[in-house]
Amino acid sequence: MVDVRKIVSEAFLMAIIEGVRKDGPEKTFEWIEHVADNLGEKEGPGLEGDPKGSLNCLHICPFANALQEFLIKYGETPPEFMALLDSADRDDTFAASNVFCIFHHTIRTKRAELAGRKVYHLASSANAERKTAYNEKAIEAANMTKADIDELMEKTVCVFKYE
Repeated sequence: MVDVRKIVSEAFLMAIIEGVRKDGPEKTFEWIEHVADNLGEKEGPGLEGDPKGSLNCLHICPFANALQEFLIKYGETPPEFMALLDSADRDDTFAASNVFCIFHHTIRTKRAELAGRKVYHLASSANAERKTAYNEKAIEAANMTKADIDELMEKTVCVFKYE
């Protein structure tokens, strides 16, 4: 039997690869944000994550399994994903540790905006290497330090703050 969710996830990831090849990382980044913004609008207002004091955390990335399965099937991290992440590194509004961070952050931001809140994505380690990506400006705006964030990152994969 066909696993429709798996195929749709793979199709989205393949569309990202093809988008980077055809239009470049910046245009693909904008496309992902546009899709996610529309989905966030449809989801409606809301905040996510496990509250930890003034911060919120995700203990698992909701997209991790889909990404991991795709990478196993693909055999490696596609260079197009790396180009997209390099493009995302220039965007100081969030911490991108995998291609789904762009998508997920945009949905989270739209839903928070609809709820009258702003979100700062401080750090993410939702990748195979568990390498933490930081958003230095957001950490500073949250009056935190990397050491504060690292302590939380030992038990979570994503840290953000609502204002």
